[in-house]
Amino acid sequence: MNRILHLLMPLLCCLLVFSCTKDESNPTQSQIPTTEWRTVFFDDFNRANTDNGDLGSDWTVYNATNGSIMQITNNEVHAEREVPAFGAPEICPYALYFQDVNDSSMRVSVKVRTGSNVDSSIIVLLAKADTNLSDGYTIGNRSFGEFNMCRIKGGTKYIWTGRLSANTTYILEIVTDSTGFEAMIKDYATGYRLFGGHITDEGLVSGKIGFMAGAPFPNVMYVDEFKIETLE
Repeated sequence: MNRILHLLMPLLCCLLVFSCTKDESNPTQSQIPTTEWRTVFFDDFNRANTDNGDLGSDWTVYNATNGSIMQITNNEVHAEREVPAFGAPEICPYALYFQDVNDSSMRVSVKVRTGSNVDSSIIVLLAKADTNLSDGYTIGNRSFGEFNMCRIKGGTKYIWTGRLSANTTYILEIVTDSTGFEAMIKDYATGYRLFGGHITDEGLVSGKIGFMAGAPFPNVMYVDEFKIETLE
């Protein structure tokens, strides 16, 4: 018996040492600061149909005049745009959330659905923008059908070589932090990321959040499930 204890003693000592020693180089999960996304605004537009230019009290709609339409129809945003005369500037309705979100880190997303023809259709997600859209972070095809992500005022621009498909649902997303922003578009059905990247830009601290959408009649762009999140 004494011989057995003599042989086991080194092993027992090792077990006691390892069970009582705290490894500072490998902190436990409770020692690592954690953050989670918290929804501060969500709109699924599930309410009564509205007149042109009215998405509810949380929104301000711009350029919804003449042949440009932005309104709630059948629980989603119905967006059309007037086709300008040759050489005239593009005119497309857009909606901005009524108040600024000043958090450095935020995530903005929206679900969009294309109609039967995507030619000349426009969909753009906006973050930290000003009301006349002279600046801000964007992902979409705001000008001449080119789908890109960029800061409106200039700087780095990433261009998607693909294009939107007809009768397809997508998710557009922008995530901002103190270094700039990341943006992506993904297929809603599969979750597959089609295009995206990160742009370093420390120039924008706060601004408006919203979307631009429209397609020439009789085509329509549909918008749903708009969400704003900030880090806890």
